[in-house]
Amino acid sequence: MEQRDYGEFVRLRIKELLKEKRKLGLLTIPNIPGIGQLVVTGISGWGDSSADIVITRGKTKKIYDIGFKVVVQIIPENTTTTNDNEEMDDDTVIKPKNKKDDKSSTTDKSNESSDKKDDKDKKDDKPKHPRALLFFKDISNESENNDQGREILLEWGNPSPPNNQRDVIRTALAVNNLQTGITKVVRDIVEQVIEEFKAK
Repeated sequence: MEQRDYGEFVRLRIKELLKEKRKLGLLTIPNIPGIGQLVVTGISGWGDSSADIVITRGKTKKIYDIGFKVVVQIIPENTTTTNDNEEMDDDTVIKPKNKKDDKSSTTDKSNESSDKKDDKDKKDDKPKHPRALLFFKDISNESENNDQGREILLEWGNPSPPNNQRDVIRTALAVNNLQTGITKVVRDIVEQVIEEFKAK
């Protein structure tokens, strides 16, 4: 038996396509009155997700079992958006324009090694804006061929948006809309990457 692991390929390819779509403005909902904008900034919770090609006695099976969350930050007005060249992951934080609001800018990290600096930055840069999470609970061989698309659950991150904003955010994200919106773009990316994996 031979087994080839493509889990990292799938993860990186999803991140790459999310970044491309964000550059095109397809993963941002601007100017929501009283809220600001919604921006997809990465993925989290990859955990034990796997995508393997198993070859046994000349027969090839492509087996995948993936679960993760797409991070959507709720960005208030007068706040900068992400740099489209930065890495797309769950540690991406959108910084306030006003320096006094950015506590991490007061720390001098110039003498630290790059690895230690990266670790420290991740600790200092806990998400400062509320987050919504598009949770792909089950992307697997068993969840294929579903006319309704693979299930996506909406969860609230940490920090979470105020209760009085949640219905508006839920409507804007249109989690169950298979025709248009951020969630459709994300769903299409996932399906494209799964097809690319299966074509290996």
